[in-house]
Amino acid sequence: MNGFSLRGRTALVTGSGRGLGLEMARGLAGAGARVVLNGRDKDHLAGLAARMDVEYAAFDVTDLDAAARALEEVAARGRAVDVLVNNVGQRDRRGMADFTAGELARLLDVDLVSAFGLSRLVAGDLVRRGAPGRIINVSSVIGVPGTAGDVSRSTAA
Repeated sequence: MNGFSLRGRTALVTGSGRGLGLEMARGLAGAGARVVLNGRDKDHLAGLAARMDVEYAAFDVTDLDAAARALEEVAARGRAVDVLVNNVGQRDRRGMADFTAGELARLLDVDLVSAFGLSRLVAGDLVRRGAPGRIINVSSVIGVPGTAGDVSRSTAA
């Protein structure tokens, strides 16, 4: 018997429509968590959720009002988030000379500011409910060594 169980817990994984986020969502579901997939493509998420027998919340992580509404909708279904996995990240492999300040700000909003905002929303709810929980922030190892041709990722990681 596996000693690790998330039975009775709800986990929201941002950017879980594909890639690592989807695999993390599958792993959490396998551990017994009620999983909520996240991404911007509602139709894609709905199809995945139906195949995996999980829920989904389609919203852009940089829109904290939409995120708050989605968290309220999930909670209204009796599934308040106990585990948040901040996984969303964008990557643009251009060098510093090729980036505008606005483009870098957008990447920072997606990769950093959204994780902070979602963490505040979930943590505030956990405190109000007096519930234990976990917030997991996924990052990139490229933040440590950095690379000249990947300045935005190095900055955001």
